[in-house]
Amino acid sequence: MDKEKEENKPDQKVEKSLIEDLLGDLINLDRGLPATFIGMIKSPALVIRSYFENEKRYVNPFRYTIFILAITTMITAFFIDYEGFMEAAMEMGSGSEQEFEMMIQDIEEQTGFDARGYFEALEEFSLAIITKFNQVLYIVVFAPILAMVSRIFFSSTFKEKYVMYLYAVGTYSVFSLLLIPLLVLQSSVWLFMLVATVSMLIYVMYVQGKFLKLSGFGKYFQSFLSFVLGYIVFAIVQAIIQYVGAFILFMSRS
Repeated sequence: MDKEKEENKPDQKVEKSLIEDLLGDLINLDRGLPATFIGMIKSPALVIRSYFENEKRYVNPFRYTIFILAITTMITAFFIDYEGFMEAAMEMGSGSEQEFEMMIQDIEEQTGFDARGYFEALEEFSLAIITKFNQVLYIVVFAPILAMVSRIFFSSTFKEKYVMYLYAVGTYSVFSLLLIPLLVLQSSVWLFMLVATVSMLIYVMYVQGKFLKLSGFGKYFQSFLSFVLGYIVFAIVQAIIQYVGAFILFMSRS
C-alpha cells in the first residue's frame, strides 16, 4: 500500500521542471526576457532575425509581447485613472465638459436616441480594450496594420515586418512607463498622446533602420511615412472597433 502511494505521489522534480519550462525563457538572464529586452535596445536586428533562424536565445515575439503588455498594463492601471482619461479624451472632441453635455442633449432632443447611454457604453468598451484586451489589439490590429503599410515602402516580407513590430511594440511599452508622470500630474491628454506617439515613432524608426539596414535621408523618410500612415490607419480602425463594439454593447442592454 505504501509502495502504491509512493508511485502515485507527484514527482517534485517533474513539477519543478514544468515550472522551469513555463517561466525559464522569461526570467533567464542569458536568453530570456531580460536578454530580449536588452537586445531590442542594443541590436534589435539580431533579436528579430533569431526568430527566423530558430535560435532559442530570445523569447518568442508573441510570448514577449503578451507578457510585457500584461505587466505594463497592470502597472499603468495602478497609477492612471483610465476612466478619467477616457472622459477627457471624449470631451476633447466637443471642447469642454459643458459643450459635451450640450451635444448629448441636442442629439437626444433631435433624434430621441439615448446618446448618454451610448457614450457610457463607448467609455466602458474602450476601457475594456485598453485595460483588458490591449494585447489582442496590438497583436491582431496594430502590428499587422503597421506591417502591411510598411510593406508598401520596403521589400521585405509581411511576416518579417510583423515580427519586427511585435518586438518593437512590446519593448516600447516598457519605455512608455516613463510617461506615467504626465498623466499622474494631471497634464494635458493631448500632451501625453503627442509625447507617446512621437517617442514610439522614434523607437520604431530605430528598430526598422537596424533591421532593414536603412541608410540615407530618403530611406528614413520612408520609414517615417510608413509609421505615420500606419498609425493613422490603425487609429481609424481602432475607432471603428470601439464605436461598433460600443453600439453592440449598448443594443444588448436596450
